[in-house]
Amino acid sequence: MNDKPWINSYPPGVLWDAEIVPRPVQSILDDAVAKWPDRPAINFMGKRITYRDFGDLANHAAKGLQQLGVKPGVHVGLYLPNTPHYAIAFFGVLKAGGTVVNYSPLDAAKVLEHKVEDSRTDFLITLDMASLYPQMAAMLGKTRLKKLVVGSLAELTADPDAVMTEMKASRQLSDVAWDDHQISFDHCSTMMEISRPTLSPIQPRRLPCFSIPAGRLVCRRARCLHMPILQARASSTGQRPSVLLRCLSKVRSVSLRCSRHFISMRSR
Repeated sequence: MNDKPWINSYPPGVLWDAEIVPRPVQSILDDAVAKWPDRPAINFMGKRITYRDFGDLANHAAKGLQQLGVKPGVHVGLYLPNTPHYAIAFFGVLKAGGTVVNYSPLDAAKVLEHKVEDSRTDFLITLDMASLYPQMAAMLGKTRLKKLVVGSLAELTADPDAVMTEMKASRQLSDVAWDDHQISFDHCSTMMEISRPTLSPIQPRRLPCFSIPAGRLVCRRARCLHMPILQARASSTGQRPSVLLRCLSKVRSVSLRCSRHFISMRSR
């Protein structure tokens, strides 16, 4: 009896037991930029973002985050819906050397407060939407959260002015109290004026072997750096403690084999 029946559904050339060479997670994007710079990576509300543009946006976000103080050991929360901001911020945080902490837009205020403290989130990226911004703005001064980076859904669409007007008319936006603790996503991404910023190298750092290193996928017996991602899990107590992705071999296999599958589909 075949104990892996899903293998029959794999397209030709995609192998479950393909060798996976440990490498930085962000190199998946860098490789795609090098191979398909002019192919579309994201199509969002009529706006087409090529892999080259995607890579540049992630690099600018990374350098801006570094200027804010993001480095290895610093945790950056992503409180975002399914917009290009998430993909750009995810790779930007990893390239800056930080740790990504995923937040759910469905979380209640008490859960958000607990997760900020439990995950040691110092910076957080969100949007100026009424369903998102007020909840996190309330965490400033109340939790350890130091800064909010606030984006606009409209800024990465094909017609920003029209989208902005429509969202204002339907009261989907919230007024942002811009100050030293709240800066715009666009400003963060353009803090460095050069077109292709050179990111500061991330120095290896040893931590207990149950951690996942920032930007690197290595086996538990190899040297460990620091974890790139913190993910919350559901809890019967109503709180959601942040946990590490401990089963490293499975994380590595699933994530990189999935990327290989989509890359093979893209190249056809």
